[in-house]
Amino acid sequence: MKNKLLIGAVLFSQSLAFAETFRSFEFHDANLNKRTDIAEIIPNLYVNVSKQEQNSVGKISLNKVDLYFFKEISNFLNTANNPSKEKWSALAPEKICQLHKSISSETLAQIIKFDSSINAKNFYEDCQGAYQPELYIKDFNPAVITRKTVNNIPGLTQLIADPFKQVPFAANLITPELLKRMRFVLTKIRMQDLLSSIKNKKKLYEQVFRKSESAELKQALTNLHYEISIAESYLLKIDTEGRKQAQLDRAKVEKSGRQRADLPYENLTDEDREFITTYISAAMWRFRGGGVVAKSDSTQWRRIHYTWIPINVLGALNGGEKGARLGGLMYIRLLKMWGRYFDMGRNPVEEDETYDLTKMTERGVFQVKSVVASLDRNGYSSTAMSMAGLQMGPCYYFMFDQNMPRLKYDGRTDGSYLGVYEGQTDWGESCVGAAMGIGLSRSLLQGFDPAKVVRTEILDM
Repeated sequence: MKNKLLIGAVLFSQSLAFAETFRSFEFHDANLNKRTDIAEIIPNLYVNVSKQEQNSVGKISLNKVDLYFFKEISNFLNTANNPSKEKWSALAPEKICQLHKSISSETLAQIIKFDSSINAKNFYEDCQGAYQPELYIKDFNPAVITRKTVNNIPGLTQLIADPFKQVPFAANLITPELLKRMRFVLTKIRMQDLLSSIKNKKKLYEQVFRKSESAELKQALTNLHYEISIAESYLLKIDTEGRKQAQLDRAKVEKSGRQRADLPYENLTDEDREFITTYISAAMWRFRGGGVVAKSDSTQWRRIHYTWIPINVLGALNGGEKGARLGGLMYIRLLKMWGRYFDMGRNPVEEDETYDLTKMTERGVFQVKSVVASLDRNGYSSTAMSMAGLQMGPCYYFMFDQNMPRLKYDGRTDGSYLGVYEGQTDWGESCVGAAMGIGLSRSLLQGFDPAKVVRTEILDM
């Protein structure tokens, strides 16, 4: 009797865990589901989800169909589709390291005498970088993109930010709040480099102070040391608070009975990880589609450098070693083309938007199938990843239905850059990438159940 009650309780709890069904689109005319060309496909385009996962979904109603996305994406699409007249602008520089900025050439020359390796050009930026970690982006060369560029988060950020900062996005899409959050997360990611630069500067000032006999120089060094110490304290506070919250995030996962691998950047919270994964993934899917920078070589080159390697990096960011194996599984399924369906009924005309929406959604399920299988076999919940795949069709449908705006570079003169958002497919690619990023991050950050691990090495194709 007790065993029957126990089995019943388990079955009941499982039914509660998946109390909803997620479908990424619903036709207003239900009879469309019975069309002979899609009737056998439609029933398979769903995934069972928990109420919490269903609550993460936002709805967009169009003339013929309702589309369902992760809320972050539906909110972005609604904003992008209703752009303000004003264009975005960069954040005003933080006027903090003014002593480093206004240092006299004579004082700087005296300091350089003690250490000829000092770069006078970056003297100010070594301090200011604590408050503007994005300053390093200016050193990016769009004509040289290699594996080294895309196999780390700072490199990916630099690759994305340089061309995207030249796009005339609407001010209500790229807001000061968004830019501040990007800067804050980038500060955490570049923490080691930023602190290293500051510590080297402090050490230099102390050494020169001890060797110098000039009272004027010593006073200048004292002031510089004080200013850069404030920058160091600012960074350490961010680092300490980030690590504290990250530990709480990890403890929450472990309290649920799941385990989590050690993750890079110990000062990043789960929200930070999902945030940066979403934006990098969105941009990389756009890069993979061609354009953005002239250094695109071949389709195969883009698949490797803009999908395989970055997904490995983002997988590691959210899932450690196991997550770092997922790029190849995403890459291999790019080899099946989808050019026939993404235009939502434009060509060929006999395959209308209803057909293309269905087939592109099916294509999204296919795209994530190997990643989903790997997550399942390694004890992770793959639900969010499955939800991401189902959004591939709606991403393209929305862009064509709403005729998303073409955004040209303003005053572009550098031949290394190409168009970023100059057509509906460009927007669709970023939408798909954002969904994939959210799905990847949420699946991995939930941790894995050791009791459900089938094997640790998996290459499901």
